[in-house]
Amino acid sequence: MGRDLAYWLAGYHFFKQQYVARNPSYIPLADKLFDLEEEFEQLGIKTGMKFRFLVQDTANHLSSKTMKKSYVELMISKDRYAKELGEKGVSLIIEAAKIFIQIDKIGGETWTNFGDDPSSLLDVLSKNEDIYWTIPNLCTSYKRREGSIRLPVNAANNIKFDEKGGQRKAVCTIDLNEPLDEQFNTLMKVLTLMAIPDFNDREKSLYDLDDKSYEIEYQQIVGKPDVSYDRAGDKSRAIGLWLWDKVNVLGCRHGSKIEAIKEFEQLSCFEKLGLGYDPDYYHFLRRTEACIAAAEVLTFDKKKPLHPKRKCTSGTRKRKLVPGTKTAK
Repeated sequence: MGRDLAYWLAGYHFFKQQYVARNPSYIPLADKLFDLEEEFEQLGIKTGMKFRFLVQDTANHLSSKTMKKSYVELMISKDRYAKELGEKGVSLIIEAAKIFIQIDKIGGETWTNFGDDPSSLLDVLSKNEDIYWTIPNLCTSYKRREGSIRLPVNAANNIKFDEKGGQRKAVCTIDLNEPLDEQFNTLMKVLTLMAIPDFNDREKSLYDLDDKSYEIEYQQIVGKPDVSYDRAGDKSRAIGLWLWDKVNVLGCRHGSKIEAIKEFEQLSCFEKLGLGYDPDYYHFLRRTEACIAAAEVLTFDKKKPLHPKRKCTSGTRKRKLVPGTKTAK
């Protein structure tokens, strides 16, 4: 069950990243975030922690009512780190963290090397392979590997360890304003790493906790009113992205959708996709547009309510085929 949920989550986040990356509100914020990262790297600051980690941790701190100090503040409190970061470095991190928070309100999925070329995605799908693992952070988070577990960047921030008097103790802080299950799961992972000496016992416990974390995340996502994802629809979603990108490359002018469909059916991988008779490209485009506007993975199902005064014996209506395409007769 844990593996199935991991694949579902990877697929959901994969397409969420694609939709968010094309959202008009997200694009300027993401561009600014990447510019700040490049500017930070040009300063040549070496802190032992990546800019992205520092920004995410600072954003968590700015958004939290209970986190007392971020890593940036801890660094500033120590002369050697303050000297390395400098006023400019701190300023860039805080500015980026504020943008990070804005992106989170749109839909999150930050710094994902987004906007993958749909042609390459279709090529992968035509070979019956999973497209999720083309994104490194999804591979890290959901493709289980020996010895790896998922932990948030601030996993140990709310745990204080004490070994006085030969006894090991841990004082854990819980934020009652945030979901408890997720916090308990993270705390248990950290404590398991610290308290169980036997490797095999520790690995089994951590894997069980990882399975639980997948279940918690899954319930959080499906609890959103508009979210609807089924891995069986991956091909339709990838085609929708390809068509949407092509229509925009063509300038969204009159006739650009028909031209995009013609070009799609000339792709080398088209036959291998096995779309069958009469794929509804316009439906794929409409749903892709809706997902991008919402920055969310919405349903791709096709609902066809019957008119109360009319019955359709087959239960379907055929669309008008595009002249000149392989699906037209």
